[in-house]
Amino acid sequence: MSLNPSDRSRIITLIKEGKRYSEFRKNRPTKWKPHTVRKPQGMISFDNHFSKESAWDFIIELLENNEPVKEIELKKPQGGKGYVMLVELEANMPKLYIKFEWSSGNKVVFGRSFHYS
Repeated sequence: MSLNPSDRSRIITLIKEGKRYSEFRKNRPTKWKPHTVRKPQGMISFDNHFSKESAWDFIIELLENNEPVKEIELKKPQGGKGYVMLVELEANMPKLYIKFEWSSGNKVVFGRSFHYS
């Protein structure tokens, strides 16, 4: 299953409003490591790696450009909805694995994974 346009729009809005978190919690484990991921060539930046903030900006960009998103069921919290994107940043490099958690009614987006696959 994929992310429908109205949910995609709601998620973008929440992230832009700063209603997103990526801190590790026991009931929501994360592997949020943007500082280990090199930005693709052509991205204007002072740093070659993503920061916590630029990772969220990149997710917004991907969602606005209709990057494919796959819905998954999370193990923690059990039965929660997660969304995954696998993004090719550069040839001959592993894909970027992005996972976030959100369900309708939630007023926050939880960043769960941002690292090479």
